[in-house]
Amino acid sequence: PSAAWSSVVISNTGQHLAATYNALKSVYISSDYGDTWYISSSLLAFDVEFSTLAISGNGQYLLAGQPTCLPWISGCTSKYIFRSNDFGVTWVQASTIASQHVTLSIDDSGQYQATADYQNYGGRINYSSDYGVTWTTIYPGGYFWSAVGISGDGTHMTGMTDSGSTFYISSNSGATWSSVTVSSLNLNRVVLSQTGQYQMALQTRG
Repeated sequence: PSAAWSSVVISNTGQHLAATYNALKSVYISSDYGDTWYISSSLLAFDVEFSTLAISGNGQYLLAGQPTCLPWISGCTSKYIFRSNDFGVTWVQASTIASQHVTLSIDDSGQYQATADYQNYGGRINYSSDYGVTWTTIYPGGYFWSAVGISGDGTHMTGMTDSGSTFYISSNSGATWSSVTVSSLNLNRVVLSQTGQYQMALQTRG
């Protein structure tokens, strides 16, 4: 349909795709390279909107996040993320960590997953090493995160703050972190290669 699509993701082979827009309250799923699509009835049961998606390299594991809002705006409430481990057919609430999850990321196998959230809702990077079943905070609160990316093998992670000028980097699945500061470039998205050796960040304005 004609809509203001907010997110689209694709598996490594291109066979599995997912897409959503804010008013849908579900996700469109394709398992045949985009030839046919269906709306996930499992997500409709939650009666919430979705705006952010992530998919594993094999397409089996997906995350869906609700639209974010500025924490200081009246009526802005914490949101949840939802997960699927069967190519988007069925979904469950992924975590009891209520927050504003601004970005989601999954490695190729689906085992390692990460989210990042706003400072007013914790300012954390949250991490799962068991396909999204349980989650822990691996970077303490206090930052306005704008993005987190994870390498295809799940070992390397890069987080970016809202200023778009500082990268926080881990090469051991979030156990320890170091920071790299660059010129303020308003960067707010980051993707990593299979091994994490190559990374790319997106500048969206100015």
